[in-house]
Order: sequence, then C-alpha cells, then structure tokens
Amino acid sequence: MKYSYYALFTTNNQGRIEVTFPDLAPHVATFGNNLPDAQRMAADALVGYLLTAESLGIKLPQPSSFQDLTPDSQQRLIPIEVDTKSN
Repeated sequence: MKYSYYALFTTNNQGRIEVTFPDLAPHVATFGNNLPDAQRMAADALVGYLLTAESLGIKLPQPSSFQDLTPDSQQRLIPIEVDTKSN
C-alpha cells in the first residue's frame, strides 16, 4: 500500500538532522548526518513502522495536510512517500 506522511527535519546542536513524523509521534523518529541521509533514514523508519502496523492491524491516522502542520523557522516539512508492497 502507498502512504505519504509529512516529516519534520530539524538540525540539532551536533549538526545532525533529526526527523519526526507529527502524525505518528512518538512511534516514528530517526536522524541523518545530512539532508539526503535523513530523507533516506526517514523513508526506512516510516516503511518499517507501517509494515509493523499493517501486520498487527493497527489503525493508522489520516495524514495531515501541509496547512495543518506548523513547523518553526528551524524546521523543514517534507513529505515522505513509501510503498509497503515493494518491501
């Protein structure tokens, strides 16, 4: 199944990029050493959680729209799209 959830990317004090999914908090979080790495890690963390949720029958929340989420000036809001059927 295809999913798309927004992720918040925040650079921490060590220069790493922390990634959280507001709609799936506190269940899905990761980090990367730079933006491409953080995006790859975000997709991996998201698909891992979604596969687990599907197998356990956990009801997933509807993804928020961009307008519903309010990142601060230090954050980037990026949609992460995954397909659990390709894993």
